[in-house]
Amino acid sequence: MKRNSDRKHDAKEIFLSQGGYDDVNRARTYHPVDMPYENWLRTIEDFLDEKYIKRCEPNKKVREIQLFPFRGGQCHTVAPPIKIVQNIHHVHCVHLVEKRNSDR
Repeated sequence: MKRNSDRKHDAKEIFLSQGGYDDVNRARTYHPVDMPYENWLRTIEDFLDEKYIKRCEPNKKVREIQLFPFRGGQCHTVAPPIKIVQNIHHVHCVHLVEKRNSDR
């Protein structure tokens, strides 16, 4: 399920690709398949709102400057491949047991 920000981002990309701020009438004639036409018109009106534009411009400039944009989310650890685990086991466990036995 898409988040609202993802849907809004997709709608903004479609809006810009269909004329955007330069040709608003052309952008109004096209609407995404998965969005009713009335919703598309309301979305375009939101994009044309002065308050929205004033908020977006500084954010756009900051995103261009960012070296490492935050990708968000939680840390998901991935288990190492079995061969690596077996090698670690051999080096740290089997090798130590062999060394202990040789010291006796």
